[in-house]
Amino acid sequence: MIPRFNLKVRKTNEINTHFNPFSERDLSSGRTKSKNNMSILANQIKFGYSQIRRKGGGTVDQVDAPVAANVTIQKGDWLKLASGLVTPAITKVAGAFTLAGATPGLYAVALGSITTNASGVATDGSGRTTIPVGLLNDDTEAMVGIWNTTNTNATQANVNVGTTYDFGVFMHATLPLWGYMVGTTTGANAPASLVEKSPESGSNEQYGFVWVKPVAAARVGA
Repeated sequence: MIPRFNLKVRKTNEINTHFNPFSERDLSSGRTKSKNNMSILANQIKFGYSQIRRKGGGTVDQVDAPVAANVTIQKGDWLKLASGLVTPAITKVAGAFTLAGATPGLYAVALGSITTNASGVATDGSGRTTIPVGLLNDDTEAMVGIWNTTNTNATQANVNVGTTYDFGVFMHATLPLWGYMVGTTTGANAPASLVEKSPESGSNEQYGFVWVKPVAAARVGA
């Protein structure tokens, strides 16, 4: 069973986990432009965009989870447990797509941001030691981007519903931009099962969106 810290589990409908989910970033300039323009340039990717939902249209389980010491968690980060405390599941590396691995122990998606000190207390003076998270249980699905080193291959046309894929986080080399994404490669490091090609992007739109579910072996307590 997934630990719930003896806290009341709240039920929440589909959640945007990024402060501005309907935006795109032009990597050459850092400008933000409206998502109404669906054409994607070769040097463009949508960063930080993520949604979580409950399979079948129900509600997402949410708790306030205690945070590990000396960590920075950003809203939208995928989290794991370390001694019962949440911490980022994947370390962001500038200019790289970092894989989660086959059994990353995924626990939840952060619904808030926090940086903690050596005592596990927020450094912003609020005294917080917890953040709200959406639990990655058996019914939770997430919308993420598609990654490939060749941008023209990072499309819905190159992935298939029902197949498991690599999963990780890509961080821009110089700008403070990041996004959780599935690769187009299957294999040992394939913890994400594709459940739907999102209508948010077209079949051949570069760095388009898909809905995924972490496989049981990739989730904590599974």
